[in-house]
Amino acid sequence: MSQLLESYLIYVNESNSVTAAYKDSLAKSKEECNKYRGDQKKKCMIKAQVEAKKAQLSRLKKLAGECKTAQDPNECHRTILKKAQRITNNVRGLTAKYANISIKVKQKSQKKQGQDKGYDQFEY
Repeated sequence: MSQLLESYLIYVNESNSVTAAYKDSLAKSKEECNKYRGDQKKKCMIKAQVEAKKAQLSRLKKLAGECKTAQDPNECHRTILKKAQRITNNVRGLTAKYANISIKVKQKSQKKQGQDKGYDQFEY
């Protein structure tokens, strides 16, 4: 691996701004999610992770604009695009998890509503 590519990988992976965008967004959301329990909390946390990943993608786009001043702008863009693709794939996976948990929460809610009715739904 070329020295230039290695330096860009380190820059993208360890960049304070990219990592900070993710951590700041996630930290704010964690506080909100603490009021929930069980699947509701999981759902909240996944939503928070998706939003944090989107903030991270936004910061990567800004970094891509800085590639113009790099020694090898094309290599810089390729490195950032690879990182962005990994983040996008993570978002897709988290979105699928969110959908599954949303279905569980809805089913539990419907089941609970059915139990709340008890025998009142039957006429004697």
